[in-house]
Amino acid sequence: MNKRVRKNNVIKLIQILLFTTIIVVCYSLSKFYRAQAGETTAILGKPIVTTNLQEIIIENLSPGQKQTYLFKVSNYEDNKISDVDMSYTIEIQSEKYLPLQFELKIVENGTSIGENLLKNNVTETIHMGIEKYEQEYELTILWDENEKNYQYSEEIDYVEILLNSYQANNT
Repeated sequence: MNKRVRKNNVIKLIQILLFTTIIVVCYSLSKFYRAQAGETTAILGKPIVTTNLQEIIIENLSPGQKQTYLFKVSNYEDNKISDVDMSYTIEIQSEKYLPLQFELKIVENGTSIGENLLKNNVTETIHMGIEKYEQEYELTILWDENEKNYQYSEEIDYVEILLNSYQANNT
């Protein structure tokens, strides 16, 4: 009989400890919310990101040759400038049927300058701001001259420039 009383007491003690633990956990994880009345006004931004991208057609490209394309990215259209800070990345995609390499450079005064902006065919994030912004780029598509496999002779590849723009995080 004594063992049975002890066993019941141990079970009751465990139940009390579990109940207490649940209460403590619920209390510590709870959050206090305060309601406050007020007036809020939301103003919708008018983001503008434009580009003059055209279809990229790879014609008569063979090992050792290259083709170049010029395009611009801006934050205005018809004298309307974006009223929110915008950022963007440029990504080059292809079907990878041909052994193509891509270089993207900034163009200033009609001349491409600097290093290749692409890393794994994507640029780092570029910030536009809310002032009038326009940047010209030159995309060069290269076919490595060492890639002369006959299997490529009937292949066609597709190249696309993706402009991924979004409102900049101003935190």
